[in-house]
Amino acid sequence: MEDSELGKQKCHRDRHSGKKFEKKKAKKDAQNPFDLTDKQRNPKAFAFNSAIRAERRFRRKQDIETKKQHIPLVDRTPIEPPPILVAVVGPPKVGKSTVINNLIKLFTKMPLTDMKGPVTIVTGKKRRVTFIECNNDINSMIDIAKVADLVLLLCDASFGFEMEVFEFLNICQVHGMPRIMGVLTHLDKIKNSKTLKNTKKVLKHRFWTEVYPGAKLFYLSGIVHGEYLRNEIKNLGRFISVMKFRPLQWRSTHSYLLADRFEDLTNQELIRQNPKCDRNISLYGYVRGVPLKKEGSVHIAGMGDLKIHDITYLPDPCPLPEQIKKRALIEKEKLIYAPFSGVGGIVYDKDAVYVELGGSHSHKQRDEDDETNNIITNMIDAKETLDVKMKHSEMQIFSGGERLTAEDFEDSDDDDEEEKQVMLYEKKSGKQDDEFQNELNKLRQKSCKEVEDSGRIRRKVTFDTSDDELNSKFDQDSEEEKEEYIELKENKDLDVYHKISNVLKELDAKVTHKQKKEDSSTDSEDEIQFNAAQDDGDIDLEDVCDENDNSGEENDEIRWKDNLAKKAEKTFIERQSSNQNLMKLVYGVFSSKNSSHKENIESSKENEEEEDIGGLFKKVSKEQQNTKVNKDTMNLTESSLSLPWKAAVKDWLEPNVRIFVYIK
Repeated sequence: MEDSELGKQKCHRDRHSGKKFEKKKAKKDAQNPFDLTDKQRNPKAFAFNSAIRAERRFRRKQDIETKKQHIPLVDRTPIEPPPILVAVVGPPKVGKSTVINNLIKLFTKMPLTDMKGPVTIVTGKKRRVTFIECNNDINSMIDIAKVADLVLLLCDASFGFEMEVFEFLNICQVHGMPRIMGVLTHLDKIKNSKTLKNTKKVLKHRFWTEVYPGAKLFYLSGIVHGEYLRNEIKNLGRFISVMKFRPLQWRSTHSYLLADRFEDLTNQELIRQNPKCDRNISLYGYVRGVPLKKEGSVHIAGMGDLKIHDITYLPDPCPLPEQIKKRALIEKEKLIYAPFSGVGGIVYDKDAVYVELGGSHSHKQRDEDDETNNIITNMIDAKETLDVKMKHSEMQIFSGGERLTAEDFEDSDDDDEEEKQVMLYEKKSGKQDDEFQNELNKLRQKSCKEVEDSGRIRRKVTFDTSDDELNSKFDQDSEEEKEEYIELKENKDLDVYHKISNVLKELDAKVTHKQKKEDSSTDSEDEIQFNAAQDDGDIDLEDVCDENDNSGEENDEIRWKDNLAKKAEKTFIERQSSNQNLMKLVYGVFSSKNSSHKENIESSKENEEEEDIGGLFKKVSKEQQNTKVNKDTMNLTESSLSLPWKAAVKDWLEPNVRIFVYIK
């Protein structure tokens, strides 16, 4: 009994009441069986085919979702935030100051003539930007890496990445990576479009590996009238004005200040007595990060830790617009504050507000280009004597040409002659010099990392997977294409040259023969004329020699142009005669016809004048009669295939006649 009870299973009983029953009933009533899709009716038939593909799809979806997730951080920025600090970093002579000037002109329509220190401008209703240029030394790079919110990393595209760029990136990784945007300049120096495209690609991928994949990189093609293209600068300015920044750990735990300007408050008498005495200075700027405490001490870069004597709050020298409406900024609201550069006119001090005025004489309009002012200012600014200045002064005749100095012309005339001889010798071996220079350039690219450019040593970065190899490949491809084109052109020219030379060689024999006859006749006439003139005494021997030389040169120049049509006809006939015809070789009849045809042509040319009778009738020559007879004979029937007239023909099938066949 127990086994039978254990073997039995309890059957399922559907619910007829309760919450679950009511829920299922409502669901069934809501669903119309005709409205269901095939996937809802039979979901197993619409399952995924490949489990691997489904796993990849799921993983990719999760990766995208996690990228969108941000760790929530406390935003400690005040209601009226300080200006965003944009640092322009890069090696010298890349165009840092030009980029800053163009950006300032874009936002404020007021370019700076002499830019010094940080420049603060209002770019929008809720945003201000402070531009600062980084000096080319590690100390200033370290200071700016701690402070900057956004870094514009400039690079010379024609040269490549230099060590200064990677030094700054390594410094940023230590103190917390700010937002970095790359800017490639001097793209107009790369003339070839293919190499330009490849250099852009190589530098972009190298920049991505150093910063992060997808980092923004801008291209500034070239300078026109001292400025970059307006659309390119507008693009860059748009990104700067919209950029969002995440708070970094070091900055959210420290208070820091970038000084817009400073003043020395030390008593002048103490400075006169002891120039190395302790100074009292006041620094002006926006406090960023944590609020600055009065009792604490501050660290000034390059000086050390110092105690704060007093902190005072001043009115904002570059305020945001007061009423925020749905409109663009007016020109009045586009303020600029650059105290080191002398822009703005208003200086806020802790005691008072100073408005810069030129004085009573400033109301008069003065010509800045006055000659007397220029002469005096130049004499005051002169730091060297006139002879030293003259030696170092340069003169350039053509744009892009060599610059000439006074030292180049101090050597004697003998040295100049030696230099000329050397230059002449070098010009003869131009190809060898080019090959030698190419080999030197290859060696420099492989071994040397330091390159001198106008007295400055530029340190180019070399990698394991060097970008130079890629560039060299593209350069080699372009050079090979050029060489192939030049070779094809040279081969065509050589073929034409050989053909012309062969024709001229064949014609030389006839021309020389005719010239000998003409020269013999002209020589006798010249002797007679010369003797007659010599008797009169009206001729000089030198004039005669000069005339003969000139006439000989003119004859040599014009001789090859004589009888070009005849020369071409002769070469055509010779070419046709040299070509062998297969029909001519197999059937000898055609050769006789051709020869007779040639003889007919020559004889017809000789007798053309005799054929006409009275200008109306023509004589029928024997040759024409013969050709007519030949045509008639060719049209006759074959006599071997037809029976002659009245000819008795035997029937060889008859028995009487068949006997004669077997008789021998």
